[in-house]
Amino acid sequence: PLLWLKYQSRPQDSALNVDSRLVIRLDRLLLVYNPAWVAQLSGFLDVGASPMLEKLKRTAADQLQQAQQKSSENIASALQDKIVMDLQLDLKAPNIIIPRSCAADERDCPAVVLQPGNLSAWSLKHEHLADMSPLLRELLQASPVDDVLYNALLVELSEVYILICPREDAFRAAQDASSFAAASLVRDIRISICVDNSIAPANPALTRTKVTVAMPQLNMAFSQRKYAAIMASYSVTPA
Repeated sequence: PLLWLKYQSRPQDSALNVDSRLVIRLDRLLLVYNPAWVAQLSGFLDVGASPMLEKLKRTAADQLQQAQQKSSENIASALQDKIVMDLQLDLKAPNIIIPRSCAADERDCPAVVLQPGNLSAWSLKHEHLADMSPLLRELLQASPVDDVLYNALLVELSEVYILICPREDAFRAAQDASSFAAASLVRDIRISICVDNSIAPANPALTRTKVTVAMPQLNMAFSQRKYAAIMASYSVTPA
């Protein structure tokens, strides 16, 4: 499925005594940027200015501000009560193909393939730390925090690719970016982050927030041909 959601209140299959569990998984989409199609869609969606539309915007902004205030109050209360939440996120960003031209007789024109990567997040540090990069595990072991006094959130961005290839190969490159190493501008970036928040932020003896970031390596392969392809694709995108 494209989107998969699961919520459990007090799950019984967890080794830890958690209050609730939320699991979200989003599969990857494939988007092709076509300037002519985008222009037509923008014109269709442009409804112009109207008093009713402005009133709806103001009402939505007021409701959003109220919701943010209530959310902040709920978060503060949850931290004080030490509610344990098993959060598991696995979100795959859509791949985007930006060809220099969408004309049928220019199949060999260059195209830029963007794979923004996968975003994963876990709230139970010790159960999911094995899924993170070894460098982050070493950093956390070198400077540990008291899990009783802190709530943790593990976040990882992985499989980020930017590819330059002929348009006729763009769909295959978007489906399996790792097989097009020679066409990669940026290859398989992985960033791991651990955020530890104190359950007593008003206590001056405790660090309120501790952030640990690990990026083991950054693989880039730049050339004059790839630069020219990027500039050609940039010229067809709106300012």
